[in-house]
Amino acid sequence: RKLKELQLFSGPGLLALLTWEDLDARLELVAADDKKETLAGEATDAGVTGLASLLTSTDAWEKTARAVRWKSEPAGRAVKFQLVTLAWDGKGFRVAVKRGALRAEARQESL
Repeated sequence: RKLKELQLFSGPGLLALLTWEDLDARLELVAADDKKETLAGEATDAGVTGLASLLTSTDAWEKTARAVRWKSEPAGRAVKFQLVTLAWDGKGFRVAVKRGALRAEARQESL
């Protein structure tokens, strides 16, 4: 109900929230394909607080393979993350949570 009151969505869409607790690490949400690099939508980088987000259409989200990538130099250890997606279809919300870890030796982790 609160999300409806905030009127974050002007129509059907999806908000993806990538969070992590290791604030020494900087992560980002990107297209899994190196040739596409960015995801369609309005991105927010609050990496110093352990948050990156993307507000996009549900169609764009579903049609693009995504990954979590190091934005800074790898932290020398795996960094656990959580991806929460809030999808609004104009009538109700769907929430999905995916947990993972980006290994120090990996460039990115596919979602």
